[in-house]
Amino acid sequence: MLSLLLAIAAVTSAKETISVASYGARCDGATEDTAAFEAALAHAGAHAHTTILVPPGARCLIAPINLTSHTTLRIAGNATVAGVADAARWPLIPGAPSYGQGRDHPGPRYTSLVHGEHVEDVTIQGEGPTSVLDGNGQYWWDQVHSMTVTRGHLIEFMYSKDIRIYDLSMRDSPFWNNHFYDSERVHVRNVHISAKDNSPNTDGWDPDSARDVLVERSTYVGGDDCVAIKSGWDCFGVAYGKPSRNITIRDVNCTGSKAGIAIGSEMSGGVEDVLVQRVNILGKANGIAHVKTGVAP
Repeated sequence: MLSLLLAIAAVTSAKETISVASYGARCDGATEDTAAFEAALAHAGAHAHTTILVPPGARCLIAPINLTSHTTLRIAGNATVAGVADAARWPLIPGAPSYGQGRDHPGPRYTSLVHGEHVEDVTIQGEGPTSVLDGNGQYWWDQVHSMTVTRGHLIEFMYSKDIRIYDLSMRDSPFWNNHFYDSERVHVRNVHISAKDNSPNTDGWDPDSARDVLVERSTYVGGDDCVAIKSGWDCFGVAYGKPSRNITIRDVNCTGSKAGIAIGSEMSGGVEDVLVQRVNILGKANGIAHVKTGVAP
C-alpha cells in the first residue's frame, strides 16, 4: 500500500495572514458574518498561500462558504465558526453524479457549510479542541422527517486534491461531518467530532470515490457511522465507476450508534485497499469492517 504521508503534500507556508475581522466580521454570535468571510476568500483567491484567521474568542455565524485553492482557513483557540440555522440561507446544489440525486431525496441537495470543488492545496486548521466548527445541527434534526431536500454536510470537498483538516473540533453537523467526494490526497489529523447519540446521519468521515485518504489520531462521538467508505449507489455508482481506493484509518476512537468502520452502504463503484489500525470501537458501535448494502429510495 502506498505511504499516504508521502502521497499527501505538505502544508505550504503562508505568505500572508488576514483576519476576518479586518473584512467586517463582528463574530458576536448573533450577527451573520458570511459577507466578511466571502470578502476574505476573494482576497485569498487572488493571493495564493493566504491564511484566513478566525481570531481567538470569536463566535462567527455564517451561511455556507466556498473555499479557494492554496488557502488555509485557521480557527484560533477559543473560537467558533457556526452555521446559520436558516435553510433559506443554505444554497441548493446538484446531487453527486454517482448518486443521481440528493442522498435522501430526489432533486438537488443543500450545500455543505464549508465547501470546496475543483480546489487544491487547502487546509482547515485549528489550535486544538477549543477551535470549533459547529453545524447547528439541532435545527436540522428537528425537521428531518418533514424535509424534502437532503441536508448539507459540515465539510465537503469534491473533485479536489491535497486537502488537510487538522487540530479542531466539529460539532452537531446537519448530516455527514466530512464528505470527501472524488478527491485525492486527503489527510485528517487530531479532529474531534461530536453530536447527540440519536442525531440522524451524523457520520464522521465519508470517503466517497476518494483516493489516498488518511484519517488518524481523531475521535468520533455521534449518532451514526464513525467512518463509512462509499462509492455511489446502484446504476449511478456503477456508471460513474470510481472506487474508493487506498484508505487508511488509524489511532481513532469511535463511539457511535451504528458502525465503527463501515464499507457502504453506497459502494456500487467499488472499494479497494483499506487499512484499519489501532481503532477503538466503543459504546453501541457495531464493529470494524461492517459491510453494508443499500439502494436508492
